[in-house]
Amino acid sequence: MTATTKLKLPDDLKARIAAVAQRSGKSALALMSGALELQTELAERRTAFVADALLARPDSEGGEPLCKFLCAEVRDDEIDERPRLGGQQFLRREIE
Repeated sequence: MTATTKLKLPDDLKARIAAVAQRSGKSALALMSGALELQTELAERRTAFVADALLARPDSEGGEPLCKFLCAEVRDDEIDERPRLGGQQFLRREIE
């Protein structure tokens, strides 16, 4: 079953989507549906990863700073300081 959803897009983004869709031989709808599905999957996987990491927290090296980082990551919050584990500072994109 499918549902109809209205999505307001900035004109420049709509033009970019149309151009990419044309080059790829897909419809703009197929391109947007695929992109939404992919981003939803990534968000679900990140949430599951963070939940697993938080459950394992008592055994982790990072302790409280790591917990704050992971909680901020799942909420997509800005964080002041990234934890250092094993002498290296984690960056947001390394987790995804």
